[in-house]
Amino acid sequence: MITTILRANPPGPSSVDAAPSLAASRCVVIAVASDELDDVLIRAGARARRWGLPLRLCVAVDTRQDRVAIVRDLAHRVRRLWPLDGAAVIDLRVGDPAEQILACAEQHHAALLVLGPAAHRQGLFGRIFAPSVPTSVLRAATCPIVLSRGAVDSPDILVATGLDDPTWPELCAAATEAVRTGGRVTALHCIEPVSALPPSDVLSLQPRRIDETEAVAMAHLERGAALAGLVNAELRVEVATPSAAILAHARTLGVGLLIVGTHGRRGAQRLLLGSTAEHVARDAPCDVMVVRLPKPTLIA
Repeated sequence: MITTILRANPPGPSSVDAAPSLAASRCVVIAVASDELDDVLIRAGARARRWGLPLRLCVAVDTRQDRVAIVRDLAHRVRRLWPLDGAAVIDLRVGDPAEQILACAEQHHAALLVLGPAAHRQGLFGRIFAPSVPTSVLRAATCPIVLSRGAVDSPDILVATGLDDPTWPELCAAATEAVRTGGRVTALHCIEPVSALPPSDVLSLQPRRIDETEAVAMAHLERGAALAGLVNAELRVEVATPSAAILAHARTLGVGLLIVGTHGRRGAQRLLLGSTAEHVARDAPCDVMVVRLPKPTLIA
C-alpha cells in the first residue's frame, strides 16, 4: 500500500499530520525530485531500509506542475522499484524545495534525511548566497543527511573526524553504520599543514614537530574510536588539506559511504572558514553522510 499526502500549505512542526499514525514514530525521509532517476531511488531506498524505519518520500513542486500526475507516476515507480516495501508514504508539498524538505524532516522527526546527487554547478558566490537544494538542506538540517551518489557499491566506510568534539559524533555514526552494512571502517584525521607547526617553523617544516603532532593526534583518535565502539577500524593521521585528502582516500579505498561532520555555518562565516563537508559532498565518488556537529563553545 502506498499512502499519499497532498499539502498545498504544509503545516508547521507543531501541527497535526494528515496521517497521525505514521507521524507518531520516527522515520527516514527520502527527498526526491519529480524526475529523479530510477537508480537514485533504488540506492536511496536501500540505504534508508537499513535503518529499519518507515519510509516517507518528500516531493516538492511548484504551483504550475500537475501534482496528480506526479504522484501517480511516483507511486507506480515505487511499487516497481521497491516491491518489498508495503507502506511507503508520498508527501507532496508545494513551495520552495529546500524549505519543504526541511519542514517535512522536522515535522516527522526524521532520524535520517536522504537526498539525490548533490549536483552543485554554482560559482563561489552562488554557493554562498544562492545555494542549490542539497547545499541549503545540508546547512540547515539537524538530523544526519545522506547524499546518495550511486557510484560505488561497497559496504566499507571512510569516516573523517576533526577530533574537536568529545562526543565523537562522526565516529559514533560510523560505528552504527558498520553494524548496518557489515563493512570495514577507516577513520581519518587530517592535520592542516600550517596548523601543525608554529609560525616560525612553517617554512622550515621541522620533521620532529610534525611527528610529535601526528603522534598526539593518533592517540586522540585511538581514544575516540574506542569510546565510539569502532571495532577493528583502521586509523590514519596525516598532514594534509582535509577535503583533498578525504576525497583521495575515498577513491583509493573504494568505500561505499563517506562520513563527515558539519557545523552548518552560513554566509560570510562560510566564506571565511570554508566547508570541508560541502566540498566532499560535491565531489565524492560515493554516498556521503553528513552529521551535524555541536556548535563550538566560546571561552571568554
